[in-house]
Amino acid sequence: MNTLQIVFTVLSSIAGLFLLVYAFRTKKPLRTIFTSAFLGVVSLFVISMTGPMTGISVAMNVYTLSTSAILGIPGVIVLVLTKSIWGV
Repeated sequence: MNTLQIVFTVLSSIAGLFLLVYAFRTKKPLRTIFTSAFLGVVSLFVISMTGPMTGISVAMNVYTLSTSAILGIPGVIVLVLTKSIWGV
């Protein structure tokens, strides 16, 4: 595992922890978690489908789906920025 993967893993874990803390501070934590996961997966699907028109596409695989499901829309934004800046 290289340094970049370790940094992304640590940052994703911290962001996921913040999401869990936020979700359990609300009155309906399960609804908050499922809504965030659903919106993340839907936004990844929309970006993937509009990729040929916009020039920005993110591959649909286990890693991107789990990132978008765990982190929601901020996770998808990180995936798009990573793809745009580093071409990963």
